[in-house]
Amino acid sequence: MEKTRPFVAKNKPLGLFVILKLPLLLNKARCMKSCLLIVCLLIPVWLFAQTDTLAADRALKKAHQFIELQEFDSARVYVHQALQLATPGTRYHRLRLADSLHIAAEFLFRDDELDQALQASQQALSIRQQVYAQPDSVIADSYHQLGMIYRRMGAHQQALDHYKKSIAIKKQCLPPDSRRFADTYNNLMNLLRSMGEFDEALYYGKEAIRINTLHFGEMHAEVAKNMNNLAITYRQKGDYNRALNFFQRSLTIKLAIMDSIHPEIAVGYYGMGSLALAKGDYERALEYAQKAQHIWKELKDPRVPFSNVILGVIYGEKGDYERAISYNQIALDDQVKRLGRKHPMVAGILTNLTNYALLLGKTQDALAYNQEALAIQLELLGTQHPNVAESYESRGKIMLELKRPDEAVADFTKALHIMERVVGPDNPEAAYSRIALGKCYAALQQNELALQHIQAGIAAFEAADLQSHPTLIGAYHNLAAIYLRNGQTQQAEKYLSRSLHALGMPELARAGKQLPALSAVFHKPLLLTTLKLMARVQLADKQAGRASLDAALSYYRLSVALIDSIRLGYKGRDSRLWLAERAHAIYAEGIQVADELYRHYGDSSSLETIFTLMEKSKGMWLAEALQEARARHFAGLPDVLPQLEQQLKVDLAYVEEQLYLATQEKQQEQAAEWRKERFRLKYKQDSLMAVIQTHYPKYYQLKYAFQPPATATVRQHLDDDQLLIDYFLAGDTLYTFSLSKYSKAVHRQLLPRDYAVRIQRFRRSITDTEWVRSAPQQADSTFLAEAFQWYKWLLAAPLATVSDEISRLVILPAGELGYLPFEVLLRQQAAAPADYRSLPYLLNDYSLSRLHTTLLLPGLGHGRTQQAGGLLGRPKTLAGFAPIYKASPLADNSLENLAEATLVRSGELPLPGAKEEVEQVSKLMRGDAFIGKQASKAHFLQLAPQYQMLHLAMHGLIDNENPLFSTLVFSPDSSDYLLKAAELYNMKLQAELVVLSACNSGVGQLRKGEGIMSLSHAFAYSGASSLLMSLWPVADATTGELMYSFYRELKNKQPKDEALRQAKLHYLKTADPLYAHPYFWAAFVASGDMQPLPAESSAPWLWGSLLLLLLAGGWLAIKKLRSVS
Repeated sequence: MEKTRPFVAKNKPLGLFVILKLPLLLNKARCMKSCLLIVCLLIPVWLFAQTDTLAADRALKKAHQFIELQEFDSARVYVHQALQLATPGTRYHRLRLADSLHIAAEFLFRDDELDQALQASQQALSIRQQVYAQPDSVIADSYHQLGMIYRRMGAHQQALDHYKKSIAIKKQCLPPDSRRFADTYNNLMNLLRSMGEFDEALYYGKEAIRINTLHFGEMHAEVAKNMNNLAITYRQKGDYNRALNFFQRSLTIKLAIMDSIHPEIAVGYYGMGSLALAKGDYERALEYAQKAQHIWKELKDPRVPFSNVILGVIYGEKGDYERAISYNQIALDDQVKRLGRKHPMVAGILTNLTNYALLLGKTQDALAYNQEALAIQLELLGTQHPNVAESYESRGKIMLELKRPDEAVADFTKALHIMERVVGPDNPEAAYSRIALGKCYAALQQNELALQHIQAGIAAFEAADLQSHPTLIGAYHNLAAIYLRNGQTQQAEKYLSRSLHALGMPELARAGKQLPALSAVFHKPLLLTTLKLMARVQLADKQAGRASLDAALSYYRLSVALIDSIRLGYKGRDSRLWLAERAHAIYAEGIQVADELYRHYGDSSSLETIFTLMEKSKGMWLAEALQEARARHFAGLPDVLPQLEQQLKVDLAYVEEQLYLATQEKQQEQAAEWRKERFRLKYKQDSLMAVIQTHYPKYYQLKYAFQPPATATVRQHLDDDQLLIDYFLAGDTLYTFSLSKYSKAVHRQLLPRDYAVRIQRFRRSITDTEWVRSAPQQADSTFLAEAFQWYKWLLAAPLATVSDEISRLVILPAGELGYLPFEVLLRQQAAAPADYRSLPYLLNDYSLSRLHTTLLLPGLGHGRTQQAGGLLGRPKTLAGFAPIYKASPLADNSLENLAEATLVRSGELPLPGAKEEVEQVSKLMRGDAFIGKQASKAHFLQLAPQYQMLHLAMHGLIDNENPLFSTLVFSPDSSDYLLKAAELYNMKLQAELVVLSACNSGVGQLRKGEGIMSLSHAFAYSGASSLLMSLWPVADATTGELMYSFYRELKNKQPKDEALRQAKLHYLKTADPLYAHPYFWAAFVASGDMQPLPAESSAPWLWGSLLLLLLAGGWLAIKKLRSVS
């Protein structure tokens, strides 16, 4: 915040100095208004001549009138006139000085220069108290002003003291119904409301309306303002009917007497939006909030952050938590800059951020926000304020997430006691706290206490006629879940029926109904929960047999359609990933029901349902990218729109990177600026998406409404020797769906509850070289046991029934299974000590590849693309990149200190084998090698889209907390050498194959509904048809040999998966026994389109040769003609 000199009275020499320097001051002041404040303040000390003080007084009053009207040029004329007329050193001089200080404080207050405003106002009060022996209304005005300043500073008790002093003085020297009472009463109402003293606040609000109506009549701006503030008080007290009455009356007056683009009209819309939000009418709330924001933005009004807060809350209540955080974060930055960090308004925004971060699974972020918010509120608001109650509720939710139930109960109980004291036990605001406590008891399996609190909360909401409030519907869900747990299905169904009525969907209370028009659903996430619970109710009826399964499956199918609809409304990546995680549980329940129908009743259509749900649980974000080109083609989208969309993505990726770095380095001001830029770009992106959705709905639907291919379609795109194996984990139950050209089957396997631990143990027996060296017998035994056991769990059943023709397996792993090296699974039990060269690996009999989604199969949405050509049309085959690291490539880079970053490939900084590896591979494939300085990030970004194959032999940084910032480390000879995954996601590659000879390139953060967020995932998103990636840090010395063999097989027209298999088998045949351990050869796995590389065409060379012959012939003919002539 910009600092200015304290406002103190000076003597004549300063006045002379100001007169002489006035032009300079006018040039340097921030605005005309600031100049006038300086002039008004110093009028009494600038004057020397004995002149007419009455005339000076009139001029000064005129100047103040024009300042109020914001006509600053006219005001300046009268300021200079007063400058020539006033007399120093008199009582008049001191009073005019006090007036000037008072006006200066008012304008500083409007500009949020609160410390300066407080100083000026206190000096004005001091002078007035010295001049007036008796109480005077101008002293009351100073107390009133100080009350306003203290309230904005968050010092509520000081504000209350000063307001009451102002009223006490006014009662001594003004008539009882003087207009000057009304402003203080209005502000006192706002203050008391902020303090949670609603009844007293209502009294003063009604008095303000009465007095202003007496003086102006009802159709006046001041009366409208008072009514708006009274409505806010009723809303916060939970009296929504009276709140609506006063909001409507206030807005009606404003619309009748003001321009349509007026800041007070925006205030009215904001109030109506906040009431609609409190009542759970989110669409209407959004409409009003957007109207308010439009007006404030048009007028450049400082209240724009308020609209960002309410918009953020609305988006949060609609389930779009990423957007909710974005809006609240930008509002927080604005308010911190305006008010400082320690302010009740800042604490309120921090509480919003707490709730949305928790819902997105960012528990530690939520805890940090909550601790700061609660500390501010307890210090400034005391222990019995409604905002403190809200923070206790938020902390209770965090404690539940952290498995600290006793602390959670204590926090929810504190919140309830506060709200009951403030608004009474039967108020909806208190009922919200009571329901939250009941949910806490339900989570702790204390059903009796849970029922008691939730039912009491429901009664309060129903008594307040809030039949469709989301909190009430959520309470119905809580009761239904408790009754289901107790086996009381009829009670559960009763409350779910109430939920459907509240949501406007009563017809869905009977199974088998079609989902109505989704535009009529006002809260889709709540409807999704209702449908899921209705399915469980059907399943609880054991005596109904198949009918109960059919009814349950119909509700799950409705749920899946609803999930697709919700996804269309979510613009942000984090929100879509959050939805995918939530949807995973519903898909799991649907698969279980369909599997029962298939096993017990032979319902073959259930197989299709199982496959569809398994596919919907994988790679949704990636599937959107694969569908984009097809959508653009069929929807006739103009090229300029995708280009603009792509540029926004690139700009956002850059801003996200800068924000990430600023946050890591704790540069708060820079981070705030980058957040503001990100918010601006996301707003543009949302606007563009809205245009596309409105004018090109087919494109939007085709891109975002992912419908997996049918099993028959997938089978058509499999080769005769391929078997596709799709996995799904539902808790500790593993479902395996196998598809070949001529068969399909589903298998169910119960895994041990600690299967994730066993996966880690298995990986450790391969990748922990220190353990393998120090305890070889234990490591060998673990590997042999786990490799055989995982084969039995994962592959024994699907391989038992396939024909001998099958020799290639296409794996779609689920969850933690993505970290397993399938090729090293053992088809037979082997005894220790192990000879790792001759074990019965799955690799011996099958080649293996992986898919993120079936859309990556050839012909299913990701076909070959035309490759860019070089000179004379020659295709560019391969670009290999091998930086040379002489010292730590991170020695002077902030990423060196990333908590979650892990340097990978061999674990040592120099990579002596990388240079030779790239040179050999490039020579073999007639490609281009970029070594050392040439292996720069800039070269890669420029050249990568032109090549058929990319080979990257370099270090990587894996960031498991923020996978978008996992990094490939190019040549450190340039300043910008770290390529983030976020940048890869925004590239447009045409590569047939990308080999990531950097370690751990196939591992990263696991997200349900998407898969493993790795560097390879980023390359697949950017357009790479197939990839070679690693599952652990590989040995630099052995990687080159393996890669050369792989490319040699590719050159012999082998499919990519078979080429990798042959390369590994060749390695095992020739390896020294010490280097036959799977650590050295099994890390690399293939993913994507496994077709052989397209044959090199000789046509370009033929055409090139012909062109050269023609040119040579033409030159000879011209030469001959010249010689003849």
